[in-house]
Amino acid sequence: WPLPSKPLAPDKLALLHEAHKLMWSYGLALANTDKPEQAGLLSLISMYIAQQTQGADALIESLSAIAVMSQLIGLPRLQQRCQQRARDLLPGCSLRSHQYFLISEMVFLQGSGKLSEILTVTEQLRRISRELGDTYSLTFALIGEIRGFFERGDLDRSASINTELHHAARQT
Repeated sequence: WPLPSKPLAPDKLALLHEAHKLMWSYGLALANTDKPEQAGLLSLISMYIAQQTQGADALIESLSAIAVMSQLIGLPRLQQRCQQRARDLLPGCSLRSHQYFLISEMVFLQGSGKLSEILTVTEQLRRISRELGDTYSLTFALIGEIRGFFERGDLDRSASINTELHHAARQT
């Protein structure tokens, strides 16, 4: 994961940060519309941009995006390497970076049957989402919990979280 040798000018750095944020959102949209190859390519471009910014936060966001895309297109070894590298960079980074990392963890855990791990991740994601005022990632965490309990056959708990999800959705 080499970084560029010379820093960018502040005006170019601001443009790169903005492009990077747009790519994260657009990449997830592509992945959810049966275009995983384009989403994966966009993630790699996003990683290149993150390297240009020389910031750990941008790298975590890109690594998390690449991990999600890798999981969706069936490249588990790449997904695991990206997740581990992002995890290594997390200490001292922003809440937003932690949020991106946890979202990628949720994608990895979906359908795994590892309810205790799912609940640990969703609890952290719910807390961070509330701190950031991010209803989108809060609903993502709640959906993850609903799926986890549903897979385990706990329909009552799944239904009660679904009620909380409806309440969160009305907040948007």
